Amino acid sequence: YHRACAAVLQRHKPAQAEIRLNTASSLTAALSLLDEKPFQFLTKAGRPVELGEGRAEMRATLRLPLVKKVQPGDVSFNVEGLLHDVRSDVVVPGRVITARQMNLAATPRGLELSGEGQIGEVPFAATYRLPFGKAAAGRSEVEGRVELSPRSIAEFRIGLPKGAVSGDGTGDFRIDMAKGAPARLSLSSALKGMVLSLPEIGWSKPAAGSGRLDVHETLGKPVSVDRLALSGAWHEAEGKVALT
Repeated sequence: YHRACAAVLQRHKPAQAEIRLNTASSLTAALSLLDEKPFQFLTKAGRPVELGEGRAEMRATLRLPLVKKVQPGDVSFNVEGLLHDVRSDVVVPGRVITARQMNLAATPRGLELSGEGQIGEVPFAATYRLPFGKAAAGRSEVEGRVELSPRSIAEFRIGLPKGAVSGDGTGDFRIDMAKGAPARLSLSSALKGMVLSLPEIGWSKPAAGSGRLDVHETLGKPVSVDRLALSGAWHEAEGKVALT
């Protein structure tokens, strides 16, 4: 459902209309408001309105001139709201994102979704950004912080041997997506709180020790680990990982 009110600002020439919307709907229905003609912000950004499942409670303010033919550049808007019980396998291709609650914000510059949730079974706090306009060229990104643990090593297919990682830490990650191309993941961590062990070469890093992990992946089928750099306890390793 939705509630709307409108006002006409006569001091401007031509007169300006201000429309306020309060809506409660599915996530898809809420995003459809941003994809109406002639604007079609999501379509032009190469993204469908079906970004995921969930419920949306939105507040929107639109301002536009009262003329016969309104151009997209004549309209300004600000949308804010909350999303509940979100589930998406579209935002990051090949990964299922779930969240109890997320914030949504949209302006003519772009769309942002932010909050805490899970990628697969791995907890994260992140922001998804989808720029609008021709300059965006179908690009979007997810950026934030993620748990680093044995389950995240498996989820992101980082390629470290089974049993090499224990304990819990955090890492900063970024996923860049472009229309028609595989997504690219960058992940880095100081490895605080994590235990690393490679008994084959007699090397280990205790939880209190410092270290560094840097990963660059192409999230295609299969995943390609283009760079894996690992350091700590006076040892360094760098290379690529081929996965089948």
